Amino acid sequence: MAGKKGNCDLLCLKCNEHLSGKSLYCPRCDIHWSRNKWVEITRISPPEHLFMIGLLESCGIPLQIISHNISAFPTIYAGPSTGVSIIVPEPYADIAEKIIAGTSQSEN
Repeated sequence: MAGKKGNCDLLCLKCNEHLSGKSLYCPRCDIHWSRNKWVEITRISPPEHLFMIGLLESCGIPLQIISHNISAFPTIYAGPSTGVSIIVPEPYADIAEKIIAGTSQSEN
């Protein structure tokens, strides 16, 4: 969902208007941001992906998850070909990567 979520406020990247609805529609610019190309921002292994998904969703960042698990048991890590890709609309990639980078720095 777009709009105000937790401590984050999702704004149009062009005019800073508050975005509304699942389409991430900006009434001022008449742009549906969710109709943009989707790009991978990270590829991580379970269960770390659950934290990243929750963090990005709490900021209203639209995302999709692509699972690369080859195991019938998704909780078993079977090497580099497994894991989860998190993808976001291209205009939100920089914001999402900064959010993820901020969590990585705070863990050190």
